[in-house]
Amino acid sequence: MKKFLFSVLAALLVTAGFLFLYFMQGFFIPMNETEKASVPFKAENGLYYVENQGVYEPIQVKGIHVGQAEAFHNALDFSTKKETFLVWFQDIQRLGANTIKINTVYHQAFYDALYEFNTNSEEPLYLLQGIRPSESDALWDKDGYHPEFLDRLKRDGRKAVDVIHGRKIALNDTRTGNGLFMKDVSPWVLGFLLGDEWNLDLMAYTNENEGNPDEFTGTYIKTDGANAFEVLLAEIMDDMMGYETGKYGDQRPISFVSSSIYDPFVYEESFAELIGKYNRLDIEHLNATSRNEAGLFAAYQYDGVSDTRLQHLANNEMNRTLLQSGYGKSYLSLLKKHHEKTLMIVNFNVSSARNTVDHPEGVTERRQGEEMVALLERFEASGIDHAVLHSWQDTWYLRTWNTAYGLDAQMESLWQNSLTETEHYGLAVFEPYRGETLMRVDGKKDDFEDIDFMEKEGFRYAVTRDHNYLYLFMEGKSFEKEKMVIGLDFLEDVGTKSPAGYGVTFDQGADFLLVLDGKENTELLVQERYSSIRPQFLERLKSVNPYVLKPRKDSSKMVPIQMVRRYTEEEIDLFSERPLSYYTSFTVGAFTYGQGNPDADDYVSTTDFYFGEESVEIRIPYGLLNFYNPLDGMIHEDYYDHFGVEPLKIRKFNIGIGSENQEIQMDTIKLSPLQRSAEVQFRLKESYEILKSYWEGSR
Repeated sequence: MKKFLFSVLAALLVTAGFLFLYFMQGFFIPMNETEKASVPFKAENGLYYVENQGVYEPIQVKGIHVGQAEAFHNALDFSTKKETFLVWFQDIQRLGANTIKINTVYHQAFYDALYEFNTNSEEPLYLLQGIRPSESDALWDKDGYHPEFLDRLKRDGRKAVDVIHGRKIALNDTRTGNGLFMKDVSPWVLGFLLGDEWNLDLMAYTNENEGNPDEFTGTYIKTDGANAFEVLLAEIMDDMMGYETGKYGDQRPISFVSSSIYDPFVYEESFAELIGKYNRLDIEHLNATSRNEAGLFAAYQYDGVSDTRLQHLANNEMNRTLLQSGYGKSYLSLLKKHHEKTLMIVNFNVSSARNTVDHPEGVTERRQGEEMVALLERFEASGIDHAVLHSWQDTWYLRTWNTAYGLDAQMESLWQNSLTETEHYGLAVFEPYRGETLMRVDGKKDDFEDIDFMEKEGFRYAVTRDHNYLYLFMEGKSFEKEKMVIGLDFLEDVGTKSPAGYGVTFDQGADFLLVLDGKENTELLVQERYSSIRPQFLERLKSVNPYVLKPRKDSSKMVPIQMVRRYTEEEIDLFSERPLSYYTSFTVGAFTYGQGNPDADDYVSTTDFYFGEESVEIRIPYGLLNFYNPLDGMIHEDYYDHFGVEPLKIRKFNIGIGSENQEIQMDTIKLSPLQRSAEVQFRLKESYEILKSYWEGSR
């Protein structure tokens, strides 16, 4: 009996050891090198092919990036459920897309959903599987050949291979998804993408280190004229392809992601310095060996680079040849001409934020869709047939440099800032409920039925808020015909009782002044000391130290609310001499009038206010009111007492409403904390239907 129990225990230990090595450590016995690998997809001769019963048929990749997070969640929460992914996949296929892209290994629910969707659909959704450095890796300033960077990317690449083949158990990975990956989705995986945004200093340091190799000859990929960073990527890609071929007998196309800031072209030295371009990535320096039957392809993020770049190409042989070929009419056509390999735009986007650096007046959902279509038409006119839109859903946790300085990074996934451009790239939006109410700026009282009104002479008003906005509803007179002034006081020791130019006097100091002046002239102003861009950006804008001459705490001067942007390449081209600064500002406090109900025919997604018959409804983004963390009622402290942004928790604020040339008494409004989550409505934007019509016509 003891021998039997020992034998059983030994067998269990051997089995457990094998499962551990195979499913968790990636151990495998390589296939016979004489066996021919299966190649379900192929990239060659400028085309992308899918194998269908032994015949390779060309496919046009019409893709969309699907993020791994919903509202109230960070990227690494991996909280989206299988059922949600299934609904999204249905809508994505109905859109006319045939491919979804992800930039890292997701959690098990994603792959289970993709497997179930494709096994039950007449037409599949293909997958572009990404592998990228973690955020800490991407910001690393060491050499790319450091084992912590190189070996980690190789491990991530092998994990991705195991995951798509349904043979991976990952339980404690803090950087990519976990789960029991047992669904084989490899029949639908178009290829692998390495990276998304490479750290520029990491690339430069890797290339400048003389001890790094300048050539690589692997089993599946070899280099020709490559720099050290390209050689590094070739080594990682060769390792992935070798692992998949050896363990599963499969091959599929692979690429690394490039962008305009490290494109293959050489520019005039002075211009390259202006735009910060000191790296090059060129997939043409990598070639497939005879063992690589799937091929390589070129993958680019398109960031709206200007065609004026062509005027600054360096006078070298490569550039002269390209320009003489007649393809120098646009940056995209030049890029297409440069590449012999299949070229795919794997990331392009248009934001529907309230204000963007390209469109300070904001981009409505309709305009977002129209600009997406215009970009696709530009790609096709340049001979680029394959494109992937970023992204399917709005992503609350993303940051943008010109708003991030004033926000709590630990809380940004819990609300959507209408001023942060990167949070609004999606074709779908998450709209949070306020309790059981979904706020709509339509001039109707319905959304305020549960809110107490404040009675004033000739009108009444109510104030409420949800996770994204502060709302004000006023009724009792024709607000469209009468100019009104609304003072808002959040910070106790800063503000003016008598804002210059309006003739009103408040009994407490106002930090902000909302001037309600018809459909075209309504604007939110800020007291000059509480303008956030002055202490943060004045030195970059005007080379002036903001703390030398500080505005008075009770200054009566109200100024436009502004954001900062960098000059575009076109604008830099127009300068007759080098400017002191490459930054400028634009106004975001001007309010947009429009119907805020998405079900209305005249819906305006970027609206700030709407008049009813004898009412007006207003929503104010927290980003305009200097909120650091709106959920907990955290605002910016006095910048000049704290030398920058310092959070301050408040439990109330004051509001005063009246007409010009009046003395206005402010009322106190309680500011209660908000929950860390709320029920949301997932709504497809107007841009979805516009893109759908375009893709339906191109089928």
